[in-house]
Amino acid sequence: MALGAEGIGQREMIAPKERVEAILRRYPSWESKTLGECFEEAVSSYGDREFIWTRQGVMTYREASEKVDWIAAGLERIGVSARERVAVVMANYPEQILIRLALAMLGSVCVPINFRFRSREWRHLLRESEASTLILMDRFDRFDYMGLLKELCPEASEGFCRGPSETFPHLKRVISFSLEGLRYEGMFDFWDLTEIGRKASMGLSVSRGVRSKACADDVCEILYTYPSWDGGRPRGALITHDMLLRSSFATALSRAYPDGRRVLFSVPFYHVYAGIEGLVSSFFVGGAVVLQLKFDPEETLELIEAARATDLLLVPTMAISLLRHRPKRGYDLSSLKCAMCAGQAAPPGLLARLKEFLGVEEITNAYGMTEVAASAMHTAPEDPPERAERFVGRIKPAGPSGSPLFQGKQMEYKGVDLETGEDLPPGREGEWVCRGLTVTPGFWGRPEETRASFLQDGWFRTGDLGIIHPDGYFELTGRCKNVYRIGGETVSPQEVEEVLLEHPKVEEACVVAVPDELFIEVGMAFLRLRQGQEATKHEIVDFLKARIARYKVPSYVRFVTEEDLPRDPSGRLDREALTRRGIEENGLLELAKSLGSYRTVFS
Repeated sequence: MALGAEGIGQREMIAPKERVEAILRRYPSWESKTLGECFEEAVSSYGDREFIWTRQGVMTYREASEKVDWIAAGLERIGVSARERVAVVMANYPEQILIRLALAMLGSVCVPINFRFRSREWRHLLRESEASTLILMDRFDRFDYMGLLKELCPEASEGFCRGPSETFPHLKRVISFSLEGLRYEGMFDFWDLTEIGRKASMGLSVSRGVRSKACADDVCEILYTYPSWDGGRPRGALITHDMLLRSSFATALSRAYPDGRRVLFSVPFYHVYAGIEGLVSSFFVGGAVVLQLKFDPEETLELIEAARATDLLLVPTMAISLLRHRPKRGYDLSSLKCAMCAGQAAPPGLLARLKEFLGVEEITNAYGMTEVAASAMHTAPEDPPERAERFVGRIKPAGPSGSPLFQGKQMEYKGVDLETGEDLPPGREGEWVCRGLTVTPGFWGRPEETRASFLQDGWFRTGDLGIIHPDGYFELTGRCKNVYRIGGETVSPQEVEEVLLEHPKVEEACVVAVPDELFIEVGMAFLRLRQGQEATKHEIVDFLKARIARYKVPSYVRFVTEEDLPRDPSGRLDREALTRRGIEENGLLELAKSLGSYRTVFS
């Protein structure tokens, strides 16, 4: 019998220690497996429980497993095979979960692409990933994805009948996903493909037939992220099945998941936050995911009530929006017991106010990155908000998924001196480096960048500055990498500068981060134009919007002369001086001082 939302919502939360013990009783030992095998185990144990909840309907584990089989069979029929890379551009629809599980069954590699990206970013990611297949929604939030694809790759509408694409030489097929049932010339239709798979798999278990095509140490996903040691363009971090599952299991232990957890989130699946902290970690407790296509504070409150969600995943920008929002009516949030707010440094007092607003018993902070398969650490469920605000947590307990090499955990961290690279004792600020079972083996097709990201003995450079305290808690104090985060999304100033320099009027560009009350950080561009040229902010912004995701477009644009640009002794632009100028000119000094990430700018 399905474990319904109403029953879960009315339960009283048992103590974290008892919840952890319940998980450990169910998993006394660790067996390395694939994502597909892990899902099938969850189906076997929790088949009639709700798995995916949306306003359009509810899907149980067993129903989802059947659809996964159909999709896997359909993909296999059109030639998708093990170890092929399959790019997926899709919002948080239930079908994205099914597709990712089907690819795991086939042993194919999922390459989720940020659906907010535009032409320049698509060209880079599709070419570099060497994807053989693209699964693409036709439109979302008024954006025409098919139009963008046809602009970049006219061969797609011809079904590649004239040979490989000049733009994407490895691309063999495109699968269109249309909620309206629209079909596109030269492309496979997702719904037709599922029906083909349904007919082909009648009486068979496709998942059992293809499971041998993957093993635990195979790459399961390639997730594009910005490298830890510099800025530049995003690079594909390799995530194996084993990495993904170990991190997910440790998350369930670290946050002491209750049986039947029901988690609501709108963070997108092209981030490990959604894929691991939201989806896969729930498999270990027979949990359900409540999907929100895009964040809206009113809808978030509605969904908590309607789905009887017990857990909520946010980034600080979402939390700020919730606290500022005036609901249209009162909502029953009594089912909600926990929340996690991570992905970006939170301003002082935010977690305490969020805990009070939501009425939750547990509020959690976290720290991690794509290259370590989501979170490496959480604050403990019983930690008060004040502790969760100061610290990003302690390394996640791992139970049977850990290793004696790392004192029973999955990984270890240490601080190193920025100048000498020497190890630092607890209590001293330095760059965090890590190694362990959930650290990426490297970046797809980037051997030099992979080598540069690791120190001797396999220590991975995080690019983050902080203090490891004697009690094992980690305090994040800043960063030494040239990137910033806006609303939980990473922005590389170097990447934006490269696009700005493509503008025929721009001679020199420098992008820095300045504080913002809602997004925590936003970009500011300092531009020196070519001699005799004039431009407006509107002109520059429109130029950028056509080429890169909108969240990367700087909120502030200032035109400067050569004399206005501060430089260091080597002649390079002084980014810290420009950051200070941007903060002061825009009246953001007090806000900057309240955020730890700007501490070094004013030291």
